Amino acid sequence: MQTLIKTGSVIASCLLLSACLSYTSDQMARSGSLTDHSLLMQIVPGETSAAWLVARTGDPESIQVNEDGAELWRYSSVTQSKTKVRALPLVAVELNRERQKVFHFKVEGEVITHFWEEALN
Repeated sequence: MQTLIKTGSVIASCLLLSACLSYTSDQMARSGSLTDHSLLMQIVPGETSAAWLVARTGDPESIQVNEDGAELWRYSSVTQSKTKVRALPLVAVELNRERQKVFHFKVEGEVITHFWEEALN
């Protein structure tokens, strides 16, 4: 009987605490024009034009020309996310995180032939 009472108390405590738990998460772009992965999913290497990319993201931050004449375009973005977890009334935690990414596009003859993403932190 003692075990049943203790088990019931633990279950009741868990239910009460779970009712008081809240979680929120926000993400916002702080800088850069290329922050949406859905845009990257639309690129087909060898088919998507460089003009298409410029029309959606603006000019690249830098363009480097390789020995073979191919261009390497560079874009970067910084996103900030904020996560709040609350277990009322005992604990409240807020986590802020900043992520910087660099996107590289190899352009040959006005067409994107290869692209990749680099996370800096």
